[in-house]
Amino acid sequence: MNVFGNKTKFAIECKVNGVSPYIMGYIRLWLQNSYIGFFDEEVMLVTSLGSLEELVGENRAERLKKISVPKEMSDEKLLKLLENDKGKIHDYTMFNVDESTDDFSIHIYRDGQLMNFLWRLHISPARKYGNYPGKTFSVAIDFSELSNT
Repeated sequence: MNVFGNKTKFAIECKVNGVSPYIMGYIRLWLQNSYIGFFDEEVMLVTSLGSLEELVGENRAERLKKISVPKEMSDEKLLKLLENDKGKIHDYTMFNVDESTDDFSIHIYRDGQLMNFLWRLHISPARKYGNYPGKTFSVAIDFSELSNT
C-alpha cells in the first residue's frame, strides 16, 4: 500500500492493481488516525481521485462556506440532522469517495479554515467490517492540509 500524506492529520492510502483498461485498485482516507473506506472492493482510482479533487475544489469550498451548522449540537445529533435533511445542506455536505466508502455516512462542512468531517459506518449484515467502531466520528482538519496532500 502507498500512503500519501500523514495518517495523523490527513492521508490517502491506496494500492494499484492494474492499469488496463482503467487504473484499478483500493483506496481509503485517513483522518487523524481513523480511516474511512475498506479494501474489500476494487475501484476505478480515477473516479476516487476525482471525488477527492472535488473535495478541495473551489466550487465546493465556496458552497460549504455558506452553510451554517449549529455548533451547540452533539456530533451524533448533527450527523443525524445532516443525514435526514433533504435539501441543499444535505447535497452540499454529503461526501462519498467511491464504492469503498458506500457503507459510510460522511458529511463535511467548513468553519473558517477548518474542514470538518462527520462520519459513521452503517453496518450491513452481508459484510464484515472487522473491529471498526460503530460510533460517530468527528475530525476537523486545516483546509491547507487537504489541499497540500
